[in-house]
Amino acid sequence: MSQMIIRFYDAEASSAKAANHLKSEGYGHVHQFAGRRAMNSTEHQNLIASLMGLNVLKSHAEIYAEHVGKGSTLLLVHAPFGSAVNAEKVMDSCGPTASGISAVYPDDDVVWDDAAPLSSALQLPVLAQTKLPAETLSGIASLTKGPAFLSTCLELPILSEGHTRSVNSMGLPYK
Repeated sequence: MSQMIIRFYDAEASSAKAANHLKSEGYGHVHQFAGRRAMNSTEHQNLIASLMGLNVLKSHAEIYAEHVGKGSTLLLVHAPFGSAVNAEKVMDSCGPTASGISAVYPDDDVVWDDAAPLSSALQLPVLAQTKLPAETLSGIASLTKGPAFLSTCLELPILSEGHTRSVNSMGLPYK
């Protein structure tokens, strides 16, 4: 488990200094996004998609992209369990700017889909995207595959085929 920490910097050099320091201390997931004042809508959407690929919530990614579009450089690090305070100290030592964004972030293993909030909150697969949802959730093979009925699986004759039975289920003849 890790914690996502973000900081914004006015100067790209300050962000690069912090990123290099984090990498030298062993932080492997350090991502820097340089500020661009003349960002078009395609670049803006690509940045949001890139951030979402790093497990940033879409609503947060949109805010971060706005800041990057105004010229701020974004530095994002996934700090392993127990090392977040050190990463924050390193990032804060390089002169970040106030962003006005709260520092509460979800864990990395939480992936959020705005189109399916309940499935995201419960960390379940989206049922509408699967062919056999009950089979996906339970892990039990579906009986609806092919033209089989429960009676066929239990080796019982199907009465709806027009066949009448001359004996009951106990093997005794009907009168």
